[in-house]
Order: sequence, then structure tokens, then C-alpha cells
Amino acid sequence: MGDGKIKSALEKALERAATFPRLSDEELQRMEYVPKGQVLAGKFLNNNGITDELASYSADKLVYIYQGMEDTLLKNIALPEDDNTMHSNIKALEGFYLIKEDKLALQPVVEELQHLFNYYRQAVEQTKASVQAQLFQKFQAARQQLEAQYGQQVDFDMEKHPEYRNEMLKVIGQLNQRFEGALQATKDKIKAIK
Repeated sequence: MGDGKIKSALEKALERAATFPRLSDEELQRMEYVPKGQVLAGKFLNNNGITDELASYSADKLVYIYQGMEDTLLKNIALPEDDNTMHSNIKALEGFYLIKEDKLALQPVVEELQHLFNYYRQAVEQTKASVQAQLFQKFQAARQQLEAQYGQQVDFDMEKHPEYRNEMLKVIGQLNQRFEGALQATKDKIKAIK
């Protein structure tokens, strides 16, 4: 404080702000419109029409809107463990037809994903059947032992047993690991399409 002047908090903040790098117009537009695209994708996924809203943006802003939409749509594609996830996947894939220029390149990749989803669901069903078959004998023997011990019929739901649930979680987790790589590779193909 050589000159005896005490700086206000505002003066200190302005001095610090002057040292920050200036953002380009492109970076500012990206920061503004990518989140808007993410919101629009969310609306689309919730079955709301967004065509009119998209038409209200100029081409230079749509580039960033589409980036945001693409990010959100890709994040909403997952291995279809149930019908709701499958429906969400189909809706997300429909969204790419709104934002991608090269629809001819998009079509085979979408078909590849649909094939992957169908194959995954078949694999899940086969895996569940295999686990059930393996554990059925074990649980059947345990039930017979309990019936002999208590002298009456014992009601036993194998699917509610912790051992069954743990085994199912383990094998489905292993199955998911195998399919996640293929899913990510196909998402990367979508991202690469103009």
C-alpha cells in the first residue's frame, strides 16, 4: 500500500477479471445454445413437439443446438433391460433424424443399434433361463428338505431368495459389460455422422 489507498472489493475483482482470457463469440454461442439444445432434446424425449422451436433458430445457432441435442440423445440410449428403456431408446434414435444431415449414413447405424438391442434382450432372457435352471435343482432340494423337516408343504419363491437375486445381478452385470463396448462403439458412429 505504497500510495496509502485501500482498494475496494470491486476494484480487486475487476483487476482479477482483467487477467482472465476473453472468450470468443463462438465459445459464447456454444455456452448459450448447447444447453438450449439439451433442453429441446429433453422435450423431444418427453413426446413434446420441437419442430417449430427448432425452426426459430438461425443456422449458425442450430449447430450448437444440435450439439446439445446430440449429447442428450446419446446419453439416453442404454441397454434395454426393460420395455421402458427400449421405448426411450427408440425415441432417442428418432431424434437423430431431426438433427443429422446424412440420413442415409444414419439408417444402417440405427439398424445396427436396433439389432444390438434385440440381441441383448435375447441374451438376457437366455441368461435368466440358464440361472433359473442351475439354481432350480438346488432350491428344489432345499424345499424338499424343509418339507420333510416340518411335515407339510412349503411355499418357496426362488426369485425372492437373496442367492437367486445375487446370482442374477452378477450374470446380468457380466452380460452388460460385454454389450457396453458394442453400444459405445455404435454411439461413436452416430456421433461421427454429419
